[in-house]
Amino acid sequence: MRDMNWKKQLFKPKWQHKDPSVRAAAVASDPDPELLIALGGICLEDDDTRVRMAAARRLDDLPALLKARHSEEDPAVLSGLNQRITALATSKAASRPPLEHRLGVLGESSDRELAEAIAASAPEAELRQAALVLIDRQGFLGDRAIADPDPATRRLAAAKISQQSTLKRVIDSIRTSDKSLHQELKERLHLERLADGHPEAVEHEALGICQSLEQFSIHSKQADPREINRLREAWTALGNGPTAVYLQRFERAIYRLAGGKQDPDEGTAVAGVSSTTDERLAEEPAKSDRQDVGMPAATPGLMILLERMKAYRSAERMSPRKVSQLQKDWGRAWSGIRDPGEADLAVQESATRVLRTLHSALEERTRAQGQQFNNLDGLLNRLEAELKEGELHKALLTRSEIQKTGKEVVHDRRWKAVQQALNRHQVRLRELREWQHWSNDKIRKRLILEMTALPASGLHPDAVLARIKELRANWKELEQSEQIPGDRHYAAAPSMWRKFNAAGRAAFEATKPFLDKRSEIRKRHLGEMKQLCRRMEAMIAEDQPDWPKLKSAIAKAGRELRALDEIPARSRHQMARRLKQTLDKANAVMQSNYAEIEKHKLKLVRAAAQLTHHTDRDEAIRQAKALQSEWKAAGQLWRSREQKLWKLFRESIDPLFKQLKAAQESQREEYREHLEAQKQLCDSLGDLLKLEDDALNQQQGKIRGLQDSWRDIPHPDKRLQRQFQRDLETFQARIKAYQRRVKQATRQRWWQKAELLHEAETAARKPAPDKAKMVSLCEQWPETSCPEQMDDWLDARRDALMENDDKALPPSQDQGVIEQKARTLCIQLEFLAGLPSPKADRDHRMKYQVDRLSDSLSKSGDRLPALEETHRAETEWLTLPWLSRRKYLAFRKRIQAALDEIYQE
Repeated sequence: MRDMNWKKQLFKPKWQHKDPSVRAAAVASDPDPELLIALGGICLEDDDTRVRMAAARRLDDLPALLKARHSEEDPAVLSGLNQRITALATSKAASRPPLEHRLGVLGESSDRELAEAIAASAPEAELRQAALVLIDRQGFLGDRAIADPDPATRRLAAAKISQQSTLKRVIDSIRTSDKSLHQELKERLHLERLADGHPEAVEHEALGICQSLEQFSIHSKQADPREINRLREAWTALGNGPTAVYLQRFERAIYRLAGGKQDPDEGTAVAGVSSTTDERLAEEPAKSDRQDVGMPAATPGLMILLERMKAYRSAERMSPRKVSQLQKDWGRAWSGIRDPGEADLAVQESATRVLRTLHSALEERTRAQGQQFNNLDGLLNRLEAELKEGELHKALLTRSEIQKTGKEVVHDRRWKAVQQALNRHQVRLRELREWQHWSNDKIRKRLILEMTALPASGLHPDAVLARIKELRANWKELEQSEQIPGDRHYAAAPSMWRKFNAAGRAAFEATKPFLDKRSEIRKRHLGEMKQLCRRMEAMIAEDQPDWPKLKSAIAKAGRELRALDEIPARSRHQMARRLKQTLDKANAVMQSNYAEIEKHKLKLVRAAAQLTHHTDRDEAIRQAKALQSEWKAAGQLWRSREQKLWKLFRESIDPLFKQLKAAQESQREEYREHLEAQKQLCDSLGDLLKLEDDALNQQQGKIRGLQDSWRDIPHPDKRLQRQFQRDLETFQARIKAYQRRVKQATRQRWWQKAELLHEAETAARKPAPDKAKMVSLCEQWPETSCPEQMDDWLDARRDALMENDDKALPPSQDQGVIEQKARTLCIQLEFLAGLPSPKADRDHRMKYQVDRLSDSLSKSGDRLPALEETHRAETEWLTLPWLSRRKYLAFRKRIQAALDEIYQE
């Protein structure tokens, strides 16, 4: 056991090794329990990024990981920390961190990716919902509203969606999986689109209102006035959104509900219906169709049938069967009325006129279709003759004319025979097309040869490009001449097209660099000219233009006017006119500004001449500087005039600035001397810092003198002051570190003496004292040139032991008291270090803490500071009488562990 303790003290574990690579490997895989406890500190404090990364990968403590991430600066380690935090926060393992810790991750972090990972993968619905609160990305919210297994979480994600396209995607995806949420979101999307005036939503709402009102008009006895008023208000909210079709349906439904006349309680038109429409509907019925519906109290069934007949009258297609069916429906409806009133008779008259109109239109269409089929017979004969003559193009035109006419009579039964005739002629058309194709292939081969020769023709790129377009147009004409409308596309052999196309690409690629570069340059130049004109026009329009910029822009516009050939040709005339107009306006504005500037600068010249008579030099210089600033702010004239006025201006103020320059030179000389004194103090302090630590410790008085000298300097230079302060802090840090090393060496010497003394006393207490070992131990006794009180005490105890002084060996019956004193010192130091005591001393530890608390509450004694109390306890341990070797080593181990913890803090 002694050997194991001894080795553990001398050899540290690999995770505390000096080599970072060894330390990183141990941190990554070592199962040492102490390492697992220390992972948080390693992840936060280790100097090497590899060690911190390895600790982060094994650390399971989320708060420690978050703390490390706040202080981490290395990107790679920071990425590893984020990955570890994400893995723990989304873990589904039974050993995952507590829920409150993972919720704390969301409170500590603003990382969107982490929040999205938790919202997508966390096992607890509460954690996913907390993450969703922090997310605004619409696409992700839509995914969670579709895929999350918890209904409440899906509703939360859907509630945060504000983008209508995402909401529509969610509605389409959950149509069968979550019908209640699907209906809620569908109603919400409809209301949002309705509020935005979306056409589809408005039409859907208008359709619903019209259908509801039409049902009320049919079952008028079941109509609820409050519901009708609600529908009217909903229609009013739609504004001008509904189309004319829905507006007419709404007007008819409201009219029917009003009993065929205006509601006497309404002072104005109903909601959504214009007053002119109400007046038209309230008029007496006349002979026209628009007035037929004006009869009051007509039978609703007759009114509906009449509206159907009118709607069919405007339809593009009419069929005899449909007209016959309408007539039969009207007959049945009319025969069901036993006592028709005036309104019903008026509706009957209108219906008769509408039916008569339908029959007339049907007869007219039948005659027109008969004429069209007569024409088709003639076209078919012509098509047959053209095919016999082998005239493919004429036959295709005739066939196209037949098909165009057929679109109008396609529903007639006679069209089938025409279509069959066309199908019979299709074989001959294809045969003629084959002959045409054979003839065109010869032309295609010639086009390929011409296209292949273009890159080496030596033509200008523009000429090459024109020829490419011409050859491609010829190829396209050949293909179009071989097409039969309605048949599949017929093209040249793929090999021929590939050759032609490859040759065309090669010819074009040969010209493309030149053409692209020229086009790019011209377009860019044109854009620059337009931008220049816009900039000049904007400056001219300002109340106070930027005159230097305007002057520069005028000069540039003049140069651009002479470079119009550098822009696209189609834009030159327009650009030249715009440049000239802009230049004329800018020159006019600039000339007026020149006049103002010249007037102002002449005034400044006269003011500068007055300064030569000023008695106060400082005031004269101040005014001269103000005049200079005013001169600069006034702007510039044309060069010759500007130089002349500037020469007059400088003749008056130059003597003043020469006097100022001499005074400033004198001040600078004084400042240089002041700065040199400061540099000497900094150099003296820097020279002292070059000494070794022991020699530097003896120079403290001299350095205090340098500090006093620095304090006497008024207004020191900030840079030198920072340097002096840095050197002073370096001195203080070195002295502090030196004194700490001296103190640590002294403590080590005391511990070494105490250990040697205990071994010597142990040898002396043997039944046969081991004198040789005692002498050997005393020879190892460390000597010092500056002994302290503890050294004197230990030296005296050694001397007494070597002189066989019986007083140096306490009687054996005192071992219990000494052991109790040693145990008390261990408990005291462990308490100060915050370390636990062994289980065997748990009662003693409790009693010590109670006694200590009692003393603190009663204020029976003054409590020493922690470090002073520690030092006193260490002194008592070192001066403690002899203990048995086993107990001494056990107590020493506990005391050293507590002292290491205290002094480390």
